[in-house]
Amino acid sequence: MLKNLKIKTKFLMAIVILNLISLAGVAFVVERFYAANNTYFSFLQNESNAATFGPRGAAGMWTAINWLNRTVNQDPHSDKFTEFAARFSNEMTGARARLAQIPAMVPSRTAAIEELLTGFDAVKSVGGEMITAHVTGDKTRFDAMAERMEQLTIDLSAKSGANNAAMADLIKNGADALSAEVTTTILVAVVGMLVGNLIAIAIALLIAQKGVTTPMERLRQRMALLAAGEHEAEIDGLDRKDEIGQMAQTVAVFRTNAADRQRLQKEAEDSRALSEEERIARDEAKAREAADVPLPSKISPRASASCPKAMSPTA
Repeated sequence: MLKNLKIKTKFLMAIVILNLISLAGVAFVVERFYAANNTYFSFLQNESNAATFGPRGAAGMWTAINWLNRTVNQDPHSDKFTEFAARFSNEMTGARARLAQIPAMVPSRTAAIEELLTGFDAVKSVGGEMITAHVTGDKTRFDAMAERMEQLTIDLSAKSGANNAAMADLIKNGADALSAEVTTTILVAVVGMLVGNLIAIAIALLIAQKGVTTPMERLRQRMALLAAGEHEAEIDGLDRKDEIGQMAQTVAVFRTNAADRQRLQKEAEDSRALSEEERIARDEAKAREAADVPLPSKISPRASASCPKAMSPTA
């Protein structure tokens, strides 16, 4: 395919490939950082918020118990009693609602939160029974419920502390994992872009070598042979459609002209050699003819008179 493309097209193709790979690298980096950003946002929306709901739920429970203690110290027929009892119920409802949001954000804490929610429900129920016993004046029932409330709060305090510690670990581990992910993303992005650029450069060099430099070198060597008088060897690139093919066609014309010139020169030398041989042969033939001609037996009186000395005996 490369031999049918113009040199300009080959270089443009190499540039386009380099740009495409670079853009792919940039797109990969953007995608990875976008994914890391989503992970960070999800982390903030889930683990971070859930980590605040646990302590807030526990704080709401202790606030509710505080309102419960104030309630049972009021006259059951007073307005403060009614107000404090309502606050106890509202605080417990709010505390439970905050805890109930955690499983949706951090599914791994579902079992622990359900256990806490069961304890919160028990606190609210026991608190209600304490208020009722206070209203009815049932001290025995009140003392039994108060003792049970104390045990519930001790258990919930330990479980709530364990949940808060677990959520803190999740925050720490999540932050470490997020940091590691970002570091890995940066490393992979840098390595990916370097590898992509190296591949692009290799492709560009391959296009330049296969499509330009190697054919040009072969053509140069053929021109050197042509200058040295070698006219028989084939010329590479005659089937190409690019500028190198045009150069090869020009070299072919030079080769043809040089071969014709050499042929004409040889014919001229052969003709000169043949003419010299013919002249020598003609001279030799004339010499032989001259040697074969006989002398005349009688000399005419006129010839004798013109050459008396030659006819004299004493001559």
